[in-house]
Amino acid sequence: MELEKMAEALGNALVESDIYSRYINAREELSKDENLFGRTLRFKKDCFYLHNCSDSDRLDKLKGIYGENYDMVNDKKVKEYLDAELVLCRTVQMINNIIIDKVDMNTDFLDL
Repeated sequence: MELEKMAEALGNALVESDIYSRYINAREELSKDENLFGRTLRFKKDCFYLHNCSDSDRLDKLKGIYGENYDMVNDKKVKEYLDAELVLCRTVQMINNIIIDKVDMNTDFLDL
């Protein structure tokens, strides 16, 4: 199918981009320190769950997690990894938004 080929080409373009290379390089560099990489992944997991929960005190909990991990989050390797990941995620979101803006899914029923 033509759309599948185009989607495959888009995926390949993303994987071949400087944005993705930066992310992969940052991840590989950070993963050389297993302890720091593990702590970073646990930090990301905790933040992910807090960002996606409905706890009324989730912002306080997030501030606490950032406070507890202040030194780690400001480590040069961790910062580069998290920044590179954020740029990659925003790029994927931008691509998604472009596609969604072009497709009329007729969601008017949500306004009823």
